Amino acid sequence: MKIEIRGASEHNLKGIDVDIGAGLTVVTGVSGSGKTSLVFDTLYHEARRRLLDVLAISRPGGWSQPAAPARVESISGLGPAIAVGQNVLNRNPLSTLASASGLYPFLRLLYSRLGTRRCAQCGTQWEVLSEDELVERLVALAVRGPVQVCAPLLHGVMGSHRTLLELLARELGAEALRVDGRVWQGQPPEPGQPHDLEVELGRLEGAGPDWALPAIFTLLGLVFAPIGGVLFFRGLRGVLRQLRLQTDGTRAEATVVEVEETNLRLNGVVQWRIRYRYQDHRGRTHAGDSGTIPPEEAEPWKVGDRGVIRFDPHAARKSIWVGRE
Repeated sequence: MKIEIRGASEHNLKGIDVDIGAGLTVVTGVSGSGKTSLVFDTLYHEARRRLLDVLAISRPGGWSQPAAPARVESISGLGPAIAVGQNVLNRNPLSTLASASGLYPFLRLLYSRLGTRRCAQCGTQWEVLSEDELVERLVALAVRGPVQVCAPLLHGVMGSHRTLLELLARELGAEALRVDGRVWQGQPPEPGQPHDLEVELGRLEGAGPDWALPAIFTLLGLVFAPIGGVLFFRGLRGVLRQLRLQTDGTRAEATVVEVEETNLRLNGVVQWRIRYRYQDHRGRTHAGDSGTIPPEEAEPWKVGDRGVIRFDPHAARKSIWVGRE
């Protein structure tokens, strides 16, 4: 879209008219001819002012000190703009134009938020769903018929995976494990072949959303991290890490430093979190938290109480809250 500037009179500009077409435009001239006055003080200043005015519509009370308009009769075809200062100094030979000028973070946001990502193998579009979107889709499926929700753990990985399968079977039950799309029968898979491993998180059956929603939120509570909606796979990794630390983690005492409510509700009940500090086998102090727990589990604990945790001896900052043994 063409940008039309009429009557620009900022600084030493004398009511000039300028048309800027699509593509790359270079403004050149001798020192003092008004290049900066036109590009920065007129064009960019007016683009930024208009953007702030639009944002102020949804802000109660608007801005305390709104920007003054540029000294120009009219500007048409103007959209949001980014200004890169002409005094950028960067001596790093590995820098690019984007990283040296500060445009790189904006480009990352542009491609990550507005770009369409597809699988390089099959061309399927990738989607990152929020917790609400995930619940909405599961409700729609549960209304139509029974739904089995599984989380992929391994895909095309060689080996028998015997140790992992036995650990999962003890904690979740063998009937919850799927090896190559079938329920695991207790026999280790062929070690020389690639295998897929999934964990059944639950089944949803119901005639309406009123029944399905509580079951879905309970199900998501198993695999959603305390910070909110994350991918099933990431949440399942956290569950597996907790299972491993419960059996192989190093026992230590921890001091409770805070017992707090969280913003997360599960089946309408506000969840709590216990924060603690502990020392590893080398005497170093670390901080951890229990994740989201029901209020009845948090209620007996007070600041200063001593509880039990288990930490990873190879990465002591990773721990799980045990409470009392």
